[in-house]
Amino acid sequence: KSYSIIDTMSEGLDFVKVNSVKLDTATIDASNYDVVSSGQTVTISLKNTYLEKNDFYAGSDVYVEYVAKLNNNALVSTVGNLQKNTNHVDLKYKDKFNQESTINGNTINVYTFSLDVVKVDASTIDKENKIYLNDAGFTLYTNIACTNDYIATNGAEKKTADVKNEDGSVIAKGVATFTGLKAG
Repeated sequence: KSYSIIDTMSEGLDFVKVNSVKLDTATIDASNYDVVSSGQTVTISLKNTYLEKNDFYAGSDVYVEYVAKLNNNALVSTVGNLQKNTNHVDLKYKDKFNQESTINGNTINVYTFSLDVVKVDASTIDKENKIYLNDAGFTLYTNIACTNDYIATNGAEKKTADVKNEDGSVIAKGVATFTGLKAG
């Protein structure tokens, strides 16, 4: 017997870790499956010892929750131009009769966006020639309660004392661009 879930991510996604594997609603202990990550492919395989001692093929559903993050190769969407970062999954298994099958799974599209932040002098906000503020401080949060700082796709923290580019260089006109943001 064998049971493997093969997940293939686009070049813009990196596998981080498996959070859980479940058989229906029951969590499967991590000692009962292997996780192999190679390049853009992650394979989660239930161990034969686990498959042998359970009536696994009695119509149960397997759920895998894992974490992936966008990397510098992620395609960034703009208004009117959605860019797909794809994630495809297949199922490969061998049943108790030793018959091997592969089920072609779904392809999910992951989208990311960028956000330009501009800091201007309040007295010039309605004027044609705005005064952009250099060295303006701010923090970008991921939630409405402002308790989770935004973390960039490369893991660098985006809480700044100065308005900076993603590479850390100070911006002369008070404009910062954040990429790797989810919609909303």
